[in-house]
Amino acid sequence: MDRISVGLTRRSAIKIGIFASISLGALFGVAKILRSRYKGLLRENEIPVALDDMEMAILAALVDVVTPAANPFPSGRSIGLVQRIDQEIQFADPGDQKKLRLGLMYLEFAPPLLGFAHRFTQMSPTVQAELVDQGLRSGPGIYAQVLSAFKQVLHLYYYSHPSVWTAIGYPGPLMPQKEADSSLGYRELVRSRRQNG
Repeated sequence: MDRISVGLTRRSAIKIGIFASISLGALFGVAKILRSRYKGLLRENEIPVALDDMEMAILAALVDVVTPAANPFPSGRSIGLVQRIDQEIQFADPGDQKKLRLGLMYLEFAPPLLGFAHRFTQMSPTVQAELVDQGLRSGPGIYAQVLSAFKQVLHLYYYSHPSVWTAIGYPGPLMPQKEADSSLGYRELVRSRRQNG
C-alpha cells in the first residue's frame, strides 16, 4: 500500500484533496455572493475605480454616518463625497492605499468584536451612528484611531465642496480653481467603467 511520508494512504490524501478543493470552491462562491451584495449598497453614480465594491460600500456607509444631510448642509453622498475619496485613493501612494483599505476592512469587521451583532454595513443607520459615536469617544484604541482618521479625511473633502461653502457662507476662493489633469483622467476612468458596467 502506498503511503505518503506523514502516514496517509494515497486514497486518504486524494479524499482530503477533493474535500479541500470543494471547500475552497464553496468559500470563493460565498465570497462572490457577499461581494455582489456590497455592490447593491452603492448608488448608481458611485463607480469604484481605486476601491472595489466592498470597500466603496463600507466607505459609503461611513459617509452617510459622518456627513448626513442637515438643513442647509447637503449629505456627503449627495455631493459625490464617496467618489471623491475614491479619486484621492486612486492617486495615493501604494502604501497609503493599503492602509486605507485595511482601515475600511477593520471598520467593517471589528464591530462584532466590540459587542455589536453585525458588520458595519449590515447595521441600521442608527446603530452605525451609535457605533461611530462610541468608537470616537472610546479613547486611544485602534478603532477610535481608524474612525478619527476617516472622519478627518471625510470632513476635509466635504468642506471643500462648493455646495457646503454656500451652507457655511463662504464665497469660495478668490482665484478660480483649475481642474488637475489627474482629475480629468479619473473622470474618464469612471465614464469608461460606467459604460462597461
